[in-house]
Amino acid sequence: PILRIDAKACTMEPKIVSLYGMKSKAPYYFYNIFEELDAPGEWYLDRDHGILYLYPKKTLADAKITLSILADSIIRMENVSHVTLRGITFTGTRADGLVLSGDHLSVERCVVKNVAGNAMNLAGDHIHVEGCEIHHVGKGGILITGGDRATLSSSHNIVENNHIHHIAEIVRTYQPGVSLGGVGIICRHNRIHDSAHMAIYFSGNEHVIEYNDISHVCKDADDSSAIYAGRDYSTQGTVIRYNYFHDIKSSAQKHVGVFAVYCDDNLGKCTIIHNVFVRCQSALLLHGGHNMTFAGNLIMDAPEGARSALTFNKYLCWWDLLGDSIHKQKLREVPWQGAIWKKAYPQIEKYLSWDLETEQSFPHWCDISGNIVINHKEIEINFKWDEARLENRVADNVIWDSVPETDLARLCTEYLPQHVKGFAPIPFEYMGIRKK
Repeated sequence: PILRIDAKACTMEPKIVSLYGMKSKAPYYFYNIFEELDAPGEWYLDRDHGILYLYPKKTLADAKITLSILADSIIRMENVSHVTLRGITFTGTRADGLVLSGDHLSVERCVVKNVAGNAMNLAGDHIHVEGCEIHHVGKGGILITGGDRATLSSSHNIVENNHIHHIAEIVRTYQPGVSLGGVGIICRHNRIHDSAHMAIYFSGNEHVIEYNDISHVCKDADDSSAIYAGRDYSTQGTVIRYNYFHDIKSSAQKHVGVFAVYCDDNLGKCTIIHNVFVRCQSALLLHGGHNMTFAGNLIMDAPEGARSALTFNKYLCWWDLLGDSIHKQKLREVPWQGAIWKKAYPQIEKYLSWDLETEQSFPHWCDISGNIVINHKEIEINFKWDEARLENRVADNVIWDSVPETDLARLCTEYLPQHVKGFAPIPFEYMGIRKK
């Protein structure tokens, strides 16, 4: 929102300024200004007189024009069991498309499009979303949560074989294609592409993100990534494996950059193994996390604007740990001192005993090993990672300028395992939507 405009000086002052400040040449737009209605695809709503002005992209002579006045979800079911929605197209609401809660729920082979909110908002256990297409939505795709974090009991929820694209068209940031919360959700064999910001967000515990094809996301963003989690040390135990990340780069003026995977602000115990990163500005940013593993991955072909193949940093904002920080607040939400959590994540107690500046902000127990980097930048580390007390390992990473010309599947399954000792085959042909 604009606080004031000085017409004489041709300046304006915003009511709110981004944490990142104002950047020269950064994109901006005016919203609902009648004088700016001068290009195809733009519109202006005169709320006082109830008139909508539209500059169409093409002739409307044979067009079908739909205007939704629905302010609630198309389908809303709460605390239901054993319900299946199959083969239905849901379109046209100013809210979320589907809102479901309960157990043993299925959404199969459905299409959700042209909704102003999220495509699906799902909560409960034994929920299955399969074979759906989600596109042209105002916010995110599939928001799903379940399980019991107190007992670390799995939700047994599965999100698989879905095609999610052209999302976050109204709210541009923090509207992922899939958002995982709770415990034990499997997100696999999905294709996610074309978004201004992230593809997958996760919080909670013991999720598995595997065999997904993710591309052309974070297109208008900075300091962001295709898969993101952070600022919550209780989020632990997630595995990210066998995913194909490609063509992930940003049009925005670079500050921090964009990444395929971003483990932010002291995240804990995330395992990232056997993934393929092609034409990504950077494969990974580990920002102050502990007990992290990045091993057996392939990173190749740096696009324009690439700064590093991967970045391994200390927590740059250690003062954010002082007092009753969000890190401590998040830990209070779970019984980390109980027997179940102590068995699963014994390092939490030790983490809380450390000095904030000299210990908590330095990554401990991390393993970056056995990765192959081809025609990309170097690995970037901004602290003395090999101090004995930190117990980190950075070893056996291979840097090549090029490889013999071959297709990506054969490179992953045959050539690299034959030429790099210890590099496990990556089943590239199984990534993305499964063909039945």
